[in-house]
Parts: sequence; C-alpha cells; structure tokens
Amino acid sequence: ILTLGLAACATTSGPAKGVVLMKTSPDEAHVRLKREPAILVGEKLNVSREVCKESYVPGARGARRVRKCQMQAIGSGEVVRTYNEKYLVVKFLPGVNAEEGDQVERASARSTSSPEKTP
Repeated sequence: ILTLGLAACATTSGPAKGVVLMKTSPDEAHVRLKREPAILVGEKLNVSREVCKESYVPGARGARRVRKCQMQAIGSGEVVRTYNEKYLVVKFLPGVNAEEGDQVERASARSTSSPEKTP
C-alpha cells in the first residue's frame, strides 16, 4: 500500500520543486526534486528557507508559546548537471548562502497563491 502511495505522488503534475540535500562546495549542492517535470541543465532555480519566530502570548491560563514560520527568498542558482529526473547539481550565484534543507523551485514556475482566470 505504501508503494502505491509513493507512485501516485511521483506522477502528480505541478511545478518543479525540490530540496538541497548536500553542499558539495560553498557555491554548489546536490538537489532532489520532489515532483516532475524534470529540470534541465541551464535552468534557473530560486532558493528559499523557512524562517520561524517564536513569541509568547499572554492568556487566561498563562503565557503560551506561538511559532510563526514563513518562506524567505535567499537567492537563485543554475542547474549545472543532472544525474536523472530527480537528482541534479545546482551552482548558486555569488552571495547565496544555501544550506541543506533549503527549498528550491524553478524560477519560471507560477505561484499557486495567485488566482487563475476562468474561461
């Protein structure tokens, strides 16, 4: 049953997104895509990182901790090598301090938060 669920996820269409798996140098990293379509050598990727802030909110039973997180753009890079449809090497632009676990997305991908026009 688990295998069927993974196969269904792999065939879902959507924007090419992935995660930085391992830094291989200060400006390059291995990236694993979460979804197809595949990304080609030369394509640009945007890199973002989840940034969380914690605060305490007073309440009737005392203060409670609240954690708010949001994705923050940290730069971009370019695909310099592909191993297969899911694994590739990205070279980041100077000054981009990408880390393992950062999210990547094709630079030309549409934002899913913007409304689409209906015919």
